[in-house]
Amino acid sequence: MRMPVQALLSALVLAASLPASAQVLKGSKPAEEKPPNPNRLLLPSSAFAGGILTGYVMGPDNQPVANAPVAVNGGLLMGEVIGDPIKKKEEQRHEPPQSPSGGSFTDWQRTAIDFCKAGPGANPGPPDDNSGPPDKPSFQWSGRAATGGDAASPQWGGFTNAAGGFLICVPPGAKDLHVSTGGSEGGGAISVLIALDQPSVSQLPSDPPSFCSRGAHFDLKGAFPHATAEQEGKTSEVAVALALGPAGQALSTLECPPDLHPGPVKLTLTDGSSHTREYQAHLFQFVDGALDREHLLGGQPADFWYEVQMGPEEAGKSLCVNVSVAGPVVLTNPPAPQVTLNGDGRGRISGSIQATHVAPGSTVPFVIHAQFTECGK
Repeated sequence: MRMPVQALLSALVLAASLPASAQVLKGSKPAEEKPPNPNRLLLPSSAFAGGILTGYVMGPDNQPVANAPVAVNGGLLMGEVIGDPIKKKEEQRHEPPQSPSGGSFTDWQRTAIDFCKAGPGANPGPPDDNSGPPDKPSFQWSGRAATGGDAASPQWGGFTNAAGGFLICVPPGAKDLHVSTGGSEGGGAISVLIALDQPSVSQLPSDPPSFCSRGAHFDLKGAFPHATAEQEGKTSEVAVALALGPAGQALSTLECPPDLHPGPVKLTLTDGSSHTREYQAHLFQFVDGALDREHLLGGQPADFWYEVQMGPEEAGKSLCVNVSVAGPVVLTNPPAPQVTLNGDGRGRISGSIQATHVAPGSTVPFVIHAQFTECGK
């Protein structure tokens, strides 16, 4: 029995002797399942204690969703993300200080960190309508009632702002954050668990990947609140999630444009000082694949393969590929280190994995990740 594999070959390991279906007690009535949530969360992969975190709820049209519910365990949710206008250099009165990890903080980012330090007892002032000067932002707390969690990890609830974004204050003693959206009539809840200071900023790359899967997220060291993607003369905005620390730590998480087709794309990143960086990247897409689920569940080496679609300019080339896994699986037969693309720009990689021990009845996610590069570079 084979199972179709989506981009990045994410799947589930079910350590149970039963088929991979919902386990229902005999004679009990199955719980009514909610439809899948069409939205997704764009969040940094890590956060910094005593700092702030920004994110977006993205819709099926790849655009941010306004007024979407957001709940946070382990942090305090602020109701507004203040617009971060990019001022022309001649209009700037001063250059924001550089963060140790690259990029720079804007006025509202530094003010947000200070506001978080004051806590929800501070007077937030009137809600900001983005009409005031960008160097004098105001903030508004949201969801004061703890609707869940406990005293050590209260749950705060609120909604995204008109731009589809939200901002979270990370308490100094926080261990991790649990962020979710949905759970209403719009579909089941989707959740993201964010660890703190993992990995450290020093381990993050400074430049975007040269080959990027459509819709995949990648982290960069530094604060770059504004980004665009240009393909075939058309420019579109790229949503950026930020994690900023009180000591100047910063990382930016971007999503490879999911609505552009495979091929070259120019990414432009802008920091808080309006300094820009331009990169040439190549978008690709996973178009087909399979995993031997029966062998995987049986604890045996399970074959997998998946097919990648590059842009036409890569047709006929050989690319280097590094395949890694995360979660309770190991590579028993790694794919070949190079993949040759056919005349349509398609190539296939294949190998096998084997599940490691997980508790009986549990469901643990794993990921097979493929990183492509030009050989010799």
